[in-house]
Amino acid sequence: MNLLQEPAPRPRNWILESMLITCFWCLPLGITAFVFAIRGRQKWKAGDLADAIRDIAKAKRYTILGFWIGIAWMAVIMIILLLMARI
Repeated sequence: MNLLQEPAPRPRNWILESMLITCFWCLPLGITAFVFAIRGRQKWKAGDLADAIRDIAKAKRYTILGFWIGIAWMAVIMIILLLMARI
């Protein structure tokens, strides 16, 4: 048994990505992702690794979901604008 174990590597916390999603794509999901990212970082610093990983996974999920919903929303707006230009 190794008494001097290396600390677990810190997972990516998704703070920057969630802020960008909040600003440019989907405000509600971006804010939710940002809150989970901050909570995950705080829990990681406090040593609660399991909860930190769980919150960071939720931040990732909401960030990616917000990105794809934003893409879909932009596609709908582009289609509407194209259809209106034909009238």
